[in-house]
Amino acid sequence: MKKIIKLICFVLLLCQSSFAAERITLLVGEWPPFIGKKLKNHGFGSQIIKRAFEKKDIKVKIRFTTWENAFDWTKKGKKGDGTFFWSKTKEREKDFLFSIPTMVERNVFFHLKTKRIRWKRVRDLRYKKLGVVKGFSYGPELDLAIRKEQFKTIVFEKTTLQNFNNLFLKKIDLFPHEVSVGYHELQKSFPKYKYRKVVHHEKDIGKDYTYLLMSKKKKKKGTRLLNLFNQSLAEMFIDGEYEEIFNRTEK
Repeated sequence: MKKIIKLICFVLLLCQSSFAAERITLLVGEWPPFIGKKLKNHGFGSQIIKRAFEKKDIKVKIRFTTWENAFDWTKKGKKGDGTFFWSKTKEREKDFLFSIPTMVERNVFFHLKTKRIRWKRVRDLRYKKLGVVKGFSYGPELDLAIRKEQFKTIVFEKTTLQNFNNLFLKKIDLFPHEVSVGYHELQKSFPKYKYRKVVHHEKDIGKDYTYLLMSKKKKKKGTRLLNLFNQSLAEMFIDGEYEEIFNRTEK
C-alpha cells in the first residue's frame, strides 16, 4: 500500500510539473514612461509584453540592465530569452528574430530654446553637433547619416540622460529621442528651471515601429515563443485589451 501511495504521489507531482507555467526572462533598460524599474508594474510596455505571454501560460521575469547589455546578452543567447522594444534594421535581422510590431514611437530632435533649428532633410543638419545613444537606431535616413559621419560632430553616449546633459553644457546642438520618453526623463531627472530650457522640433524624424527580439542563437525556442506572443498580441489589438492597458497605465 505504501508503494502504491508513493507511486500516486510521484505521478501527481509529474502532472503538476507538466502543467506548470513556463518561465522566461526578458532583458531591458530604462525607457520611462514605457519601461521603468520604479514604474508601477514596470510600465505600460512591460505590462503589454507580460500579458501577451501570460495568455499563453508563460510567466515573464523582467531583468533591468543597461540597453547595451540587454542587446548584447540577448544576441549571444545569454542571461535571458529576449529583449524589447527595439526597431528593426537589416543589421539586427542577421542576429535576431522579430515579433510583430509591439508599439509605435515618435522620434524628434531635442534642442535648447536658444538654438534655432531649421530642417527638411537630415543633410540640412550636417553643420550641427549631434548627440546619440550608442546602439540605438533612429530610422534609415538618420542612421545612414550617422554611419557616414555626415555631421560636424557626433557624440556617442551610453544613456539618454548623458545626451541631455550635453545639451545643457552645449557640447551638442541636437539629440534625437522619442518625444514622450524625452519629456518624461527631463521632468523626472532635472530641476524645472533647467528642463524648461529644452524643446523639440515639431518635424518628426519618423514614427518607428518597435519589436520584441529573440536571439537566433536559440532559434527553435525563440521562434516558438514569438509565435505564441504574436498570436496573443494580435488578439489584444483586436479585442481592445491593448488599448485598455494603455489607458489605465501611469505614463
